[in-house]
Amino acid sequence: MSYFSKLRNVRNILSCTMHCGRYSSPSESPEQLSQVLNKHLLERINTFGPLTVAEYMKECLSNPLYGYYNTHSVFGKSGDFTTSPEICQIFGEVFSKFPDIYSTLSIHLVEISQSMQQTQKQTIEKTLSCLDNKPPLIFWHTDLRQVPEKFSFFIGHEFFDVLPVHCFQLVPNLSNRNSVEICPDMICITQLLCKRINKTGGSALLIDYGHEGEKGDTFRGFHKHSVCNPLINPGHTDLTCDVDFSILCQAVKNSDAKVKLHGPVTQAYFLINMGLFTRLKVLLSKCESEQQKDELFSACEILVTNEQMGSRFKVVAITPELESDSVGCEQQLPGFTPLSGTPYAQPNSV
Repeated sequence: MSYFSKLRNVRNILSCTMHCGRYSSPSESPEQLSQVLNKHLLERINTFGPLTVAEYMKECLSNPLYGYYNTHSVFGKSGDFTTSPEICQIFGEVFSKFPDIYSTLSIHLVEISQSMQQTQKQTIEKTLSCLDNKPPLIFWHTDLRQVPEKFSFFIGHEFFDVLPVHCFQLVPNLSNRNSVEICPDMICITQLLCKRINKTGGSALLIDYGHEGEKGDTFRGFHKHSVCNPLINPGHTDLTCDVDFSILCQAVKNSDAKVKLHGPVTQAYFLINMGLFTRLKVLLSKCESEQQKDELFSACEILVTNEQMGSRFKVVAITPELESDSVGCEQQLPGFTPLSGTPYAQPNSV
């Protein structure tokens, strides 16, 4: 390609970007925005060469003008996927076993999408309006580093799976895996969490669908609750990869922070040992009809059965390292150790 051809393509890329920013409006459909993004990506490839998978994911998901999370309502039946908190109230309730600390609590959400921030704000305000106590202060950030360095509990649910990954094809006969996916952002964020916990205290709980190093190519798209080609309709399709928890755990160990890693365990193991069955029994006793009981029981099945989310999702926690850890006394962390009376004794037996 000649110098002038490249210059023309650069001009087209800038023109495309300016067009989106200046003339796009709420009346434009996601399909129309996808076509503009597709043109932008093609111009970029023609000018600068092939895109990495990570660059493609970043453009499609977080582009401020036409990225998926800035232009779509993604949750629920009308969206492209459903998350655990939407499926059953028990999922959220097992995390609420804390004393009444609302008066001293502040909530900091890290979210890059302006539209998602608005959705979160509306949902939280509706929930807090039902509380008798003074609601906590709530802040939004676009980067974890913006969160004040104070004693904190970090919760990441389906957070890492949308971060851009680099895909590598492995040389034959050197590994049992044909390919590997590396997410630099996940490594950096995990190690930042470790350093924060080491410095200011607190802990982190991370839940995501993933594996422990046995899978290779997991890059895929999601549209209307079905898996689809990730290269079709850019910006109109959710893109995701399974989280490689073996890499996440190695990032914790390499962080040089004095922290303790718990897990990974399956979501089923974690929820059951956090008292899911006990809470289910209470809620079933309050149901007013057999239909309500069936719906509640079915929702719990989705969370804990192997055929659904039970083993597909993994859970890890990061806590400060205690002096007792150095003498062989393991921390007994709820959800990561067997609860008396539960049928599952091993983290991966569910």
